[in-house]
Amino acid sequence: MRIHVHVKEKTIVVQCGDGKQRILWLAHVGIARYDSNFGLELGVPQGVQRDDGTLLDSTAIIKDCLQDCEHVWVLLKGIVNADTSANRNLLIVNFLKMTFQHPKYPNR
Repeated sequence: MRIHVHVKEKTIVVQCGDGKQRILWLAHVGIARYDSNFGLELGVPQGVQRDDGTLLDSTAIIKDCLQDCEHVWVLLKGIVNADTSANRNLLIVNFLKMTFQHPKYPNR
């Protein structure tokens, strides 16, 4: 099983064998193969989404939710991969979390 993992501007083809790994593993592999620094400056993946913007459960098993040769996008903190409603919603949720967890507003 092969999955095309998009990390920023690059597409990395990841061989998944039988696809028994978790979706989060796929994101980490994509980031690690992004550049010669193993993607260290990219940080921890924030999620993985399909072509249509649907967010995948990071604990799901690859073979149960993806097909061979499917394309997925790794979501990174502060980076919008595509102009989809899922991305906009994720950005709004993250903004609200950061706002309401701000030390200036401890009672929220």
